[in-house]
Amino acid sequence: AFREGAVQPQNPASLLPALALAPERGQRVLDLASGNGIKSAQLAGMGAQVTAVEIDPRKVERARRNLQRLGYEVEHVVADLRSPPGELQAAERVLLDAPCSGSGTLRGNPEIKLRLPPGDVESLAELQGRLLDGAAALTAPGGTLVYAVCSLLSLEGAEQIGRFLERQPDFTPLQWSPPLPFVRAGAGSVTLPVHGMDGFFVAAMRRTG
Repeated sequence: AFREGAVQPQNPASLLPALALAPERGQRVLDLASGNGIKSAQLAGMGAQVTAVEIDPRKVERARRNLQRLGYEVEHVVADLRSPPGELQAAERVLLDAPCSGSGTLRGNPEIKLRLPPGDVESLAELQGRLLDGAAALTAPGGTLVYAVCSLLSLEGAEQIGRFLERQPDFTPLQWSPPLPFVRAGAGSVTLPVHGMDGFFVAAMRRTG
């Protein structure tokens, strides 16, 4: 089934960012920091026209192969989102699954506690803020921006979005409830790492200006 493109292994919690984005069929979507393209595949499966943006060419190549296996067509752009290239046009739906501590996977990767000093989290939070500002610039007026991290740390989640909303008054948080066990965290929500799920922070925002 895997070889034939009928299935894609994925933690249930990692399905949530694309569900929160909720693209309409045929709608153009930017999948920023797209990594290995798992969420690009999910968005394409929902009928969206996906442009995946990733800085690492090796991940882009893995994404191409996997999307080919699944039978989806996605446009790929290799770019550094800290300074988005001018040829990237704004979209009505933008997803940023940002690089993070991965603390939401502690259930399966307990060694993270030993190899992740506090200074690294602060550096990641600074990077996430820069990527969020880049994502904001690529969100069309009236469009939706979804920010997600596989993290249980407030610095990367609720506090990150709180600072973003102070910097970007054109954005208003949207109330969205995941269809999995979760708790509210500021303007977003965090899924609980129970029953085999990872912890995921997800926040959806609309650009009103």
